[in-house]
Amino acid sequence: MKSKIKNIIISIGFVIFIFGYLIIGIIQPDSEISFSERRKLNKFPEISWESLISGDFFENFEKYAPDHAPFREEFRTIKALSHFYLFNQKDNNGIFIINGNALKILYPLREKSVTEAGEKLNEVYSAYLTGMKVYYTVIPDKNTYAAEKYNYPVIDFNRCVELLGNAVSDMQYIDLLDCLAADDFYKTDPHWSQVNLEKTVLRLSEIMDFKVPDIKTYTVNRLYPFYGAYYGQSALPLAPDELLYLTNDTIRNATAYDPVSDTSFPIYNTEKFGGIDSYEVFLNGGLPLIEITNNNADTEKELILFRDSSGSSLAPLLIDGYKKITLIDLRYISANLIGRFVDFKDQDVLFMYNIAVLNNNKMLK
Repeated sequence: MKSKIKNIIISIGFVIFIFGYLIIGIIQPDSEISFSERRKLNKFPEISWESLISGDFFENFEKYAPDHAPFREEFRTIKALSHFYLFNQKDNNGIFIINGNALKILYPLREKSVTEAGEKLNEVYSAYLTGMKVYYTVIPDKNTYAAEKYNYPVIDFNRCVELLGNAVSDMQYIDLLDCLAADDFYKTDPHWSQVNLEKTVLRLSEIMDFKVPDIKTYTVNRLYPFYGAYYGQSALPLAPDELLYLTNDTIRNATAYDPVSDTSFPIYNTEKFGGIDSYEVFLNGGLPLIEITNNNADTEKELILFRDSSGSSLAPLLIDGYKKITLIDLRYISANLIGRFVDFKDQDVLFMYNIAVLNNNKMLK
């Protein structure tokens, strides 16, 4: 008898849970964005006779439903905690944690990808840069400094540099490996922190021969809390970072312009903070082309910077050394189209890519 009552209670509880969960899912408003995953969520599919017959409605509904399940973020956290502490897994979604620092497994090194990336740089050189001062560098991932000592698989940075050096021609390499350390990167994000780039900027200025002010003369500005890309991917309750950015009179008086959309914007767009990607505070994030004009310039030197997202936070610290900086992101614009917007003349040129981009050269158009 007691067993029968127990089964009835369990059955009723299960039904209440299922229908309660369904009702919550129906009445709760849909979110448009998942800030933790930094993406737009799927919308409820349009119902029509054609979509029902073709099966498109059901296919799209399968994508919509998990995006808007009640307590979705909480379940993601429970899954992540179970991975680490119940099943003793070393990573979740490719993210591992070292002393509160989130890192992503990028291993193994795709040697063919790095070589092909170098060949793409050669194509750009041949099309636009012949006879100009051209430099290139590789930005280390924070794994380079932190992962190996904890026995996580890490890409051989020196081998990556060797492969790229064998592939490119007529370019001078600038080594930044000893200019950075693990603590120079955000704990919840793959990017470096701008306030820690003093050694990097000095190394570039020494080799490329441009002037920069002492980093101690900048004003430090703070934005909190900053939840980086790895915060959402890990699904763990990590402590947020503080996003720091540097200003001086030159940066405040400089102008940034997007020639593709014909729009201007500030060097630091703080309205982007708290959006899908708060790192877009730096130069409005991922744009194909950006022109920065130094209105206080006492030089005629110009720079063309081929870069990934890390260049968005580095470029403001180079403004004092140049009259104009043109940033080109080959992830968003084909090399064949650059000549329509950029007038190549006697500028300095720097190719600067993160090891993660070189390891996946398909990102470059």
